[in-house]
Amino acid sequence: MTVETKKYAQYQDHTYRSLPPLEVRDEQDAVENAVPNATRFVMFERTFMQHEGETLCGEPKNRTPFVYVNVDNIITRDEVIASFQKDLDKAKGDTLSDEFSRNISIDVLQNLVTRFSEVDANTKFIRESGQSGNFIKLNAGEKVYNRAKTQIWPAPAAAPAPVASPDLA
Repeated sequence: MTVETKKYAQYQDHTYRSLPPLEVRDEQDAVENAVPNATRFVMFERTFMQHEGETLCGEPKNRTPFVYVNVDNIITRDEVIASFQKDLDKAKGDTLSDEFSRNISIDVLQNLVTRFSEVDANTKFIRESGQSGNFIKLNAGEKVYNRAKTQIWPAPAAAPAPVASPDLA
C-alpha cells in the first residue's frame, strides 16, 4: 500500500468558471503556470493511495484563500469612490440616453459612492478582468500577483538591512 499527497491549483477565469485542477509544487509554481485567462486560484491537497492495483483518491483538503494573478495594481477605497464619482459626473451630463435610463444610472452610481464611503478606508481592491470591470475586495489571507509573477499584495516583507561590519582599521 502506497500513500502519496499531491498539491493542486484550481484556477478560475474572469467568469468564475473553474478550470481543471493542475498539479503544482507550491504557490509560486501555481503562479508561474497560471493560464493567461486565469484570474485567481485556490490550492488544495489530495491524498492518493494504491491498494491492490487500484488508486483511491481522497477529498480535497487544506484549501487556501484565493490567490489572484495577472493583476495590474491594487486599488484603494478612495480610488474606487473616485472611479464611481467620475462615472456619476459623466452620467449627469449624458444627453444621449433617455431620462429614465440616465436617472437609473445616476441613482445606482450615487448608491455605490455612498456604500463604498462606508467601507473602511484601509480596504484594498483589485479590478476584475473581463468586460464587467467590477471591483473585488481583498480579504485577509488572500494574495495578489502581477503579470510579471511578482507578489504585490500583501507586500512581501522587506529583506533585513545588511549589518555594517565594524571598521577594524
